[in-house]
This record gives sequence, structure tokens and C-alpha cells, in this order.
Amino acid sequence: MRIPKFNILDAGVVAISLLPLLSCYYGLCTTVSVNVASLSLIGLVLYMLGRKLFLQEKYSNFFFVVVAGIMTVAVTFSVITFGVFRQTALGSGFDNIYFVRSHFRPLGFTNNAWSEITLAMIAFSMIAGKLRNILMFLSVVSTLVTFSRGAYISLFLLFLLMLIVNKRRQRVQTLFIAMSSILLVAVFCHKEMLTTLSMNSSYSQKASTEWRLNATESSINLAYKHPLVGYGCGTYTMVSESGDIDDYSSFAPNLPVMLLIENGLLGLGIFTAIVLSFAWRIWKNKSNKHIKEIGCVLFVILLKEMSQATLLHTRCLWLLSLFLLAYVSSLGGEIAEMKKGRLLWVLTICLSLVFLNLRSLYNDGRMLSGVIKAGLKQLETGKKISPDNFFVVDNLRKASHKEPFDPYIKYIASEVYIHQGKVKEGVTLLSQLCRDYPRNALFAFSCGNAYYLLNENDKAVSYWREGIVLYPRLLFSKEYFEIQSSAPMLFRSLNKEILKCYPKGELMGAKESAKWGFILNRFGYKNEAIRQIRHSVAELPNLSIPWLILGHREKYNFLTNGLFSNYNDSTSSIDCKTFTLYELLKVSYRLRFATWYADSLDGNPF
Repeated sequence: MRIPKFNILDAGVVAISLLPLLSCYYGLCTTVSVNVASLSLIGLVLYMLGRKLFLQEKYSNFFFVVVAGIMTVAVTFSVITFGVFRQTALGSGFDNIYFVRSHFRPLGFTNNAWSEITLAMIAFSMIAGKLRNILMFLSVVSTLVTFSRGAYISLFLLFLLMLIVNKRRQRVQTLFIAMSSILLVAVFCHKEMLTTLSMNSSYSQKASTEWRLNATESSINLAYKHPLVGYGCGTYTMVSESGDIDDYSSFAPNLPVMLLIENGLLGLGIFTAIVLSFAWRIWKNKSNKHIKEIGCVLFVILLKEMSQATLLHTRCLWLLSLFLLAYVSSLGGEIAEMKKGRLLWVLTICLSLVFLNLRSLYNDGRMLSGVIKAGLKQLETGKKISPDNFFVVDNLRKASHKEPFDPYIKYIASEVYIHQGKVKEGVTLLSQLCRDYPRNALFAFSCGNAYYLLNENDKAVSYWREGIVLYPRLLFSKEYFEIQSSAPMLFRSLNKEILKCYPKGELMGAKESAKWGFILNRFGYKNEAIRQIRHSVAELPNLSIPWLILGHREKYNFLTNGLFSNYNDSTSSIDCKTFTLYELLKVSYRLRFATWYADSLDGNPF
């Protein structure tokens, strides 16, 4: 049987694909590691199939033409969808859609992930025959309308490199595509392009840059504790959890940080080896008419990864990159011989052993997520739990010990304690959570509730106040209204303490102004509330509730419902949108739980 000869680049891809298998044994998130490992194995199989396929030029060309055709349809749909999104945003009253671009999710991807996918499409367009210019033009346009600063820098560098490495005819084509796509986007979205090109002038840009710097610094400090192999695949968001209800991102600030956290120096070393071996393959086969262009594209994708790590956790992007790597690795046509029967037996045995082992590990991980959901099930009714039902708390404490970076397990355990009448035990856990996660409003407010049950009213008011200042929507929680009905004097004292925290006369950052505008509006200080809110939306127009307070329901509906902004929300006032702390827990924990345990929070426990 004729198979591709194994080279250093192949070894690197195999190593990075098998690394998730290792993390299944030591990683914090077993089920996620198993899922990542399974997908990595599938990707490895497809890479090897690509290596075999690309050895013959006719099959290689056919593959790229077919894939390019699919890409052309997909990117055309995304551009049309953007046009609809833009018109809806403008119709809602926004004059610069840069600040609401996060609500546009082409084919379900975030803007940052989609911009890298479209960059990869440019590489495929170069081998796509007659579709080359059409696909490249559409891909560039689609990249530009993401209004991602990293994508703009990468795209500029890509055009510059292609003008250097290409021949005269291709230079003209590249320059024409670049100028025509930029001109097209500039005609319709010149404000957005100028804002993007300003790089760090707006509040959101400065906040984004600051987040990347802070996240990088804190992640490096965490990486020192597990330097060799990291915390396991899919663990970045858990390890870096800040506790802030509204502050959650499923992506790391850059690729090196993500590799260090999840795979340690071992993962970073393997990825570096892949990059170096890839560069060597390009140099070795520099006479190939496509190789330089593909090299330029993959280089700028790697550059884009320095602004947000989406490559390894966006399946479509990683698959496209694997096919490009397989194509580069296949250049030269090295062939080896192997008996078909022997190869079949080796593959069957290896895959069977891996499957059985992963299945066992996956079931162990699902037991952990089942324990968490069982604890939530106990709290769902809001009824008192029998003190004899000790095994729920016991299982939760074991789960918390196994997953020390998931604070919500300990929170659920504390609430179960309180529902059992063991308030002191619950307060102990909640106080610890408040110290470890001082930005979590849910933990703070719940701690206030626990101290109230112990008749320690001063501490209760202090924690309630802290929670509300962090997350003003708690002013519409049912638990807040219960304070008003059960302890009116304490309720008035709480409101006074909240207002004492307000820095009178000062205009703060956009988010802080929005929070205090909400609080002041709730307490009847309309003029001062409007002043703060107008300041907040001037700097950060993508905040929905401030627009509702200002009476701009069209903008509120757009930010809430996206393309379905004409949806008629029967709620005429934010006062109607009450909720319980349990509902807030579910909302804040749902995405985290799905990311950390590869499971749905709403499913059955076991």
C-alpha cells in the first residue's frame, strides 16, 4: 500500500493531536478533555487522509475546487446577512455599527473567529482555479466587515507579503482585489472602518486592550504553577475565572497564553516545532506556485492569534488549517510502502483501545456534572431540604475538591446547607467565596441573605450593598423585594448605604456610569440618572438597559433581539423583569457549565 512518507511536520501534527489524550488523565475538566481528544483524533484522521489525497495533483485540485465552491456559498451568505444586519442596526437608530458588531455572528461564529476563517479561505482560493478571484474578493470583504483590529492588521500584512512574493500578473490581481474590496466596504461602512483603524481611541477598544494585557499577565502567573503540561485541554476559562457575572469570554487573549495554561511548555514546544517545520517545508518547496501564498496566509493567521486565541478551539478553523498543513506537507511527493493488512490491524487495535479508554474517562466526567446538577435540583423548588439528606452536600464538597477552580460548586453547596437549616456552614462557604471572588454579585448578595438569617444585620446590609453595587439588576430580584416586606427598616437602611457609595457629581467609566444610572433611576433621582446614562451610552453604545431607560426602545430591542429587533416585547418597563437568585445562578452558570463539563445545565443529573 502506497502511503505518504512521514516527516517532521507530520510528527508535529500527530503530537499536537494526541496531546489532548494526555490531558484526559490529569486535566481539570475531564469531559471537555475527552471531547477535545475525540475531535483531535478525527482531525488527525482527516489530516492523514488529506496527506494521502494530496499526493496526486488531480485529486488535490478537485478537492480544493469543491471546498472553494462551498466556501463561496458560505461567505456570500455571510456578506448578505451582514447587509441585513447593518440595515436593521441603522433602522434602530445607530449611526456607527462598529459598537454593536458583536451582535453580528456570521454562521454562528464570533467576529474574531470568523475573521480567521475568512483569512483561511483566502489560502483555499489560491488553489481554487476559476473561483480564485471571486472567493478571494468575498473573503476579504467578509474579513473587513468584522471590524476586528487584529484582522485588519493581519490583512494589511497579508497583502504586503503577497505583493512581495507573487509574480507581476498575480500582484496586479491581488492589488485590484484589495483596492476594490476596501473601496466597497468604505463606501457603505466608512465610519466603522475609521473607528477600527483608530485602533485604541474608543472606550471599548481601550477596555479590550486592557483586558488582553491583564488576562495575559494573570494567565502567565497561573502557568507558573503547572509549567510542564498545564491544567488540561479546555480548562483556560475555568482557571482564569474572575467571578464577574458579566465578564466571561470563552477565548484566551492570545495563543501562547492558552497553550501555556492548557498544555504547558510541552504544548507550546510542540506548536513551535510545527511552525518551524512548516517554515522549512515552505523554503524547501519554494518553487511551487501556491506554497508562498499559503505560507503568507498561515503566517498572518498565526499573527491574528496574538490578539485572541480561536484557532485550536474553533473546529472549522482548525480543520481548514489541518488541510492546508497536509497540502504543504505533501509537496515533494515522498512515498513509503506498507502492507495494507498490517496497517488495517494496527489502526483497528489502536482506535479500539483509545475509544474504550476515552469512554470510561467520559463517564467519570459525566458523574461529576451529574453531582452538580443534582445539587441544583435540590434548590430548584426553593423548599427546605431535610438535614438528613447529607449525601448531596457531601458529593458537592467532593466535587469542589476535584474542581477547585469552579466556584459555583461551592456556592451550590452553601445554598444546600442553608436550605437544610445549617446556616453557619453555609455562611462559612459564602464568606470564603466572597474573599476569593470579590467581583461576584451573586455570592455577595447570597452571603447577605445568610447573615440576615443569623440576625447579623450589619453584615447582611454590607454584603447586600456590595452585591447591588456590583450588579444593580439585583434591585429587581425577588429576594430584594422580600427584604422590603419582611424588614422595612433594614430595607431603608440598605438603600441609604447603597447611595452612600455613589461618588456624587463624578462621571465614571461607561460601565460604572451605566450601573449608577440604573441605581439612581430606580431610586427616583431621574436627572442625575439620565446624566450618567447618557455618558455611558456615548462611550459604550452596545449597553441595552441604558437605552431602555432613555426611552430608545428600538435600540434596546435591537441589542436584545438582534435581527429580530421588530419583535414586540410586551414588557413596557424594566420594573416588570423580576427574577430570583436561583434564576440568576442558572443564567450566569449555564455557558460556563457547558464549556467546563461539555454538558447541558438543564439536563437530567444522571
